[in-house]
Amino acid sequence: YFLSNTREECCEKFYNWDFYTCSGTTPELTHGEWYPDWSGGGSTCLADGEIPVPDYMLSNQNWYLSTTLEKCCERHFYWDINECLGITVVGTDKWY
Repeated sequence: YFLSNTREECCEKFYNWDFYTCSGTTPELTHGEWYPDWSGGGSTCLADGEIPVPDYMLSNQNWYLSTTLEKCCERHFYWDINECLGITVVGTDKWY
């Protein structure tokens, strides 16, 4: 039970929760490349390739990855969508 024929088989059996780190592999991005960036307290999504997608997001691509910036912002930053999209909202001095 505790022996495996390959590294991937071992990782699948015992480290399925962190398979990609264990196996040293990276999965294909099947649900887009935009992901929420929660570092630094901002409200934005990234797809720049400079910061790798975190492993826990790769393991649940359906939820974390999006095909467009708009979809990513709508899902993960709906309360601050304008900041996420980089839109500056200008108010008026009128009351309602």
